[in-house]
Amino acid sequence: MNWMACIRPLLLIGIATWSLSPARAPAAVPDAVAAPPASPQLEANRLIDGLERQRPLFLFDMHGNANEDLQRLMQLRFGATAATEAAIDRMQNASRQEELVNALYHVMGYVKDPAAIPWLEKKLASQQRERVYEHLLPLWQYGFSNSYGVGDWPWLTGQDRWIAFFIAAHARERSVERRRALLDILEGFDRPAAQQFFSDYRTSVRDPGERLLVETYLHDRGVAVDDARIAEAIKALQGDRDNRDLLLGTGYALRHAAYIPYLIRTFDVESQRTPDRYESRELLRRITLLDNLHTARDWRTWYAQHGDQTRAQWVAAASAELRARLARDPVAAKAWFEDRVYVWDDIAFLDVVRTELVLRPDFHDLIATWINLTYHTGNRSLLAPLAKAIAQSPTLSARSREMLGERGYLPREEERSWEREVGLDNYRL
Repeated sequence: MNWMACIRPLLLIGIATWSLSPARAPAAVPDAVAAPPASPQLEANRLIDGLERQRPLFLFDMHGNANEDLQRLMQLRFGATAATEAAIDRMQNASRQEELVNALYHVMGYVKDPAAIPWLEKKLASQQRERVYEHLLPLWQYGFSNSYGVGDWPWLTGQDRWIAFFIAAHARERSVERRRALLDILEGFDRPAAQQFFSDYRTSVRDPGERLLVETYLHDRGVAVDDARIAEAIKALQGDRDNRDLLLGTGYALRHAAYIPYLIRTFDVESQRTPDRYESRELLRRITLLDNLHTARDWRTWYAQHGDQTRAQWVAAASAELRARLARDPVAAKAWFEDRVYVWDDIAFLDVVRTELVLRPDFHDLIATWINLTYHTGNRSLLAPLAKAIAQSPTLSARSREMLGERGYLPREEERSWEREVGLDNYRL
């Protein structure tokens, strides 16, 4: 995990220069050796000194991309940790450097050096804890190449140390919102320590929001969910609009029938982030797999008749429909499945994909898309045989191979360097 590009000193070989004039003696050009590169620590100090002289307005652009000097600090990776810690300690109480200190926390959150854990523990126990939560920890939930869990980030080291850090932080935290945020980070790990934590915490968790997060983590790893606990948690949370993101997020993961009454009641609620996006409608379709109901009244009528059914029954019915269409008209069945692949992004369909579609080469690109949509850290091993089965297919497109490579099922055509990683993550438009 060496984060710096190798820099070789440049050696200029002396060249003997001969003159045609007999009056001039031959002269040798002395060897010139480039100065050795500065150590990461010295380079980090130089960059931070320069940042202190910049206007805070230019630390990040309008899209959230770090400026060149901050990116260079990120590229120094663990070599800049000590200098960055020292700079934060030195400037944390200087009001004129508030934005720079926040930006340096951002750098620490991006790099994720496990050697910084003792320093972070002290910050969480100090008056700086607000800054840790606001400017460092969000980089554990967003901002890496893979949005399906930090544990899948290929550059992360010291996973067990980080898991222990977040478990300890969760145990000390009293804020419900922050405890949920810490669970959200822990959900990104698939290590035994994380699995054991969620299994143990399931027996004592009290907050309904945390309860849904725990059930989501265990469900993603094949553990049967507690239907009653999920229904109780949804009922407790649904009256507060601030819980909507949590309900939608866990709903997308769990696809549980207990969400349906809430989703029907909020059928016409528009997304605050994206105008003209009605997330309750989309989630209803993903849970029930129905696409012929268009109004809240339609859904209420349907639910009055079918509310006692389970999601397993709806998955079985949809799978049977695909099999029947394949038997009648494979070409039409492919178009039908293509229209639904973004809704069937659920490991529950693994059996029908594996038994009915793998042997059909014209479906292999759609299977790659389905794997990419369905993937998360918890079902990686379940999807691996399917990915292997189509990986060498002659009909597989370059884009499909790229998707399988992004999920780690095929070698990437071009291995990405740490410097390249930093650049791509700061190239948002």
